[in-house]
Amino acid sequence: MPLRQNAHRMIAVVLSAFFSLASGLWSRDLRIVSELQTPDRDFFGAISFVSSGNDKWICEIDRICRVEVTPFNTRAGGDYWNPSATYTLFMFRPDTGSYDCVSTHDIETTGDYRTAFKIEQDVNGWRINGPGGKTLFAEILMGLPRISPATPIRLYSTSEKTPIEVLNTLETFPQTGHIQIDAAADYQNLEWPCGTWRYLDRVTPKNHRSVLGGRYTLAVVGDDDSDDLLIVYVDGAENADTIWKTGDVKGRLKPTVFEGHYDLIWYDSSKNEVGMGECSATFEGYDILRLDFPLLESQIRLRREPGINFQNY
Repeated sequence: MPLRQNAHRMIAVVLSAFFSLASGLWSRDLRIVSELQTPDRDFFGAISFVSSGNDKWICEIDRICRVEVTPFNTRAGGDYWNPSATYTLFMFRPDTGSYDCVSTHDIETTGDYRTAFKIEQDVNGWRINGPGGKTLFAEILMGLPRISPATPIRLYSTSEKTPIEVLNTLETFPQTGHIQIDAAADYQNLEWPCGTWRYLDRVTPKNHRSVLGGRYTLAVVGDDDSDDLLIVYVDGAENADTIWKTGDVKGRLKPTVFEGHYDLIWYDSSKNEVGMGECSATFEGYDILRLDFPLLESQIRLRREPGINFQNY
């Protein structure tokens, strides 16, 4: 019996030494890429990087949590490799002063091995989104208190590469404008082209330069202060869906000399204006509205939906 106990102790000592050594080597391999502090208002920040498949990235919100991102490739069939990444959440435990693993997600990345995630906080709480706006760890993070102002956020990496977009700023959400949608109004009686328009289809580039923020239901209404038409968000946001509320202005149609053709001001899923003045909108007959984003090589089409009453939203 003593021999067996001694053997067990010896194994424990060896394993402890091994993991301590591995932890030390891991710590020495890490380099800090970025460090910043949270603002005193709702915010969002994002990082995007290309990985060799062996790199690891860690985003640490001081004394709250740590997210480790490990990209890898999986065979999807034939000779095609499907780039993916494992997102692992570690929560800080004040009683032990360490981080414990609580959740892991494997999700696809883009074809150029780009991996990304976004941190954001609004009135509903805070969350971490992966590529394509997929909300990660919502069941864990949404129940926590809001992140306090001046909380450090640090980004570490084992990669020698520089990230494409470093998490070096936390921005507050822009305001696009908001109108009160009359719940009693029946928009089927509005004069064309005003009314309800719903997502039909899209054209987006294979290089993932742009990603559709959702399958939107939108309202087109007149602007009381100009000849413009307002595109108003009703429903359907998938990427950063907590940012958009029914009645928020999603875009603006500015008349041109060509009938049925408008210059387009459009706000993306983070409420930033896109297109740099190159976007346009065209009504194809009575039932189709086409939104063109030439610099993004993208197009969205909407179909008119007569008879939808906004009291359903």
